[in-house]
Amino acid sequence: MATTTVTETRPAVEVAQAHAPRLANPPLRMGPCSHYASWLKAHHHHLALQRLTAATHASFQLQAIANYKSAAPSTPAPSCSACGTLPLRPYFCLTCEATFCRHDKTASDHAASHAANEQHHLAWDLRAQALYCFGCNDHVRNAAVERFLAAETISHADSNQAPADSHRAGKRKRVNTSLSLTPPTAFGASANLPALNLLHSSSVLHQDEPAPADAARCPCIVHSTFAGESRSKITCGRCHHQSETLEPFLDLSLDLRDRKSGEMAKTLADCLRSYTTPENLPSKYSCAACGDGVPTASKRLSIKSLPSVLCIQFKRFEITNQAHKIDTPIRYPLQLDMGPYLTDHLEYPASYKPSNATRFGLMAVIAHEGTLSQGHYTCYIRGADDFFAVDDEKVRRASIGEVLAAKAYLVVYSRI
Repeated sequence: MATTTVTETRPAVEVAQAHAPRLANPPLRMGPCSHYASWLKAHHHHLALQRLTAATHASFQLQAIANYKSAAPSTPAPSCSACGTLPLRPYFCLTCEATFCRHDKTASDHAASHAANEQHHLAWDLRAQALYCFGCNDHVRNAAVERFLAAETISHADSNQAPADSHRAGKRKRVNTSLSLTPPTAFGASANLPALNLLHSSSVLHQDEPAPADAARCPCIVHSTFAGESRSKITCGRCHHQSETLEPFLDLSLDLRDRKSGEMAKTLADCLRSYTTPENLPSKYSCAACGDGVPTASKRLSIKSLPSVLCIQFKRFEITNQAHKIDTPIRYPLQLDMGPYLTDHLEYPASYKPSNATRFGLMAVIAHEGTLSQGHYTCYIRGADDFFAVDDEKVRRASIGEVLAAKAYLVVYSRI
């Protein structure tokens, strides 16, 4: 016991440096943890993120102390809330945010005692940077938490860059803002929506592989805000059998060239009409009802359900003899009614009843200047009473005329 007391009262830097090799992650339990699901259910999304943020930042603090050489760290090492000592391996409670020492299978195991007495099963192993469940009595692996840790680690590393490195990183970001040569699908446009991708991948409520029918109802903040559902209906030209497929989307990608006429669109409404206009399939169709070799079949897309925030991307790229960017200006309105493009309206126009739920207001516009290989993004964002133009660190008020005249690459509408 005397040895334990001496070890626990060593200076914070010595404690951290002596056990720095233990920073490597331990073997993690691969099975599901019911206590994590219960914890997530008891904490709403923002509180869960707050707890995990505090835990990961405490890990970074401990790591900084372990790496300390010449200058003292700005914040003290975490101490045990029960005995006040500096633990060799502190555990951060994800329910009450208290820190406890751990002495496995001993009376002074304050972390385990706290978990048993308060039923606070989940904790964060600050040194291993891993989730620990006292109910399962093991470290547990959770993909959502690991994504969150990766995002926080990148953010922490960026915030600690030297000024020169930070300046060079900023210059690189500007050079690499190029348009993707392939249309983004669901959440694949990482070059175009990096902040949204990061938020999405780090959400603790995100379901990694939801069933296709449930993808639009994933409870994470990204899906609950941006997810809608489109319907694809194929009609056999021989027996008129119809098959339907529902696909979740996080943004609508619209062609600027009309699918039938080949003419360039002039307005957002032109693009949406082209998107929902039936088109003939180019090759022979295999019908589930009458068999193979159907000479003609038609396909029609429509919007089955709308998200709260609708992101619309214009496909400003085209591949003929070579890939090139389309700079054609597209007019888009301040208010948008998506009712005419809904499945119910297109299938049953006589019985369709207009609703305010299909009306959206323009919230943001992202414009791109340059070519496919390089360029620069700017944006316009709607404030409480006006629009603001954002160009790197420069922010200014913008007139509605300027906003509507921008060469939009992405427009964002929010339900009114």
